[in-house]
Amino acid sequence: MLIEGQHHLNAKGDHFLSPNQLNLSLHNILVKAILYILVIVLVVLTPAFARTTSIGSFKAGPTIGRNVTKPTTPERTTPFTTTPAAPTTRKPPPKELTIGYITTLNITRKHGLPLPGRLISGALTYAIDVVNNDSNILPDTELKFELAESHGEENISLWQTSELIKKGVHAIIGPEGTCVHEAMLAGVYNIPMISYVSTIYTDVVSL
Repeated sequence: MLIEGQHHLNAKGDHFLSPNQLNLSLHNILVKAILYILVIVLVVLTPAFARTTSIGSFKAGPTIGRNVTKPTTPERTTPFTTTPAAPTTRKPPPKELTIGYITTLNITRKHGLPLPGRLISGALTYAIDVVNNDSNILPDTELKFELAESHGEENISLWQTSELIKKGVHAIIGPEGTCVHEAMLAGVYNIPMISYVSTIYTDVVSL
């Protein structure tokens, strides 16, 4: 005979539980299983729930018919850029004009006539300074001169003329005295020449 709530022995002498005891044992197992499941669910869902809701408040998810606020995209920040400076127009360098100057500084008289080489040399230097310092005379132009000594000799003067032409002068001033041959040589290369002193010998005049 089975008595509720007590252990009983079967024919082999083994203990076994009554039906009521079996039902209570299964009930306890189910309760524990449900509690374990709830604990696991809470452990898994709590971090995600904390990220989406604040403590003490809960916002319902979007539903049909509600105005759902679209997530805002962060504004793009443009890198720091500097405005390039306006290009400055550089003034081109002045054009150089070189004037050849044939003079006689080492002698004072020839054929009884004065040779004012030193006086003319100072005047030429002053004139070039005046032109270079006044942009209204020759705009964007700088004058230079190349000095050549003739020693009052025509053959040296002719040689100096050829040397000035080789140096690329644009014009020639001098020599003092006769300059017929020097002018002919300069004319071949289309270089203007002017003499600051012109000498006419008496034998030429008598002709």
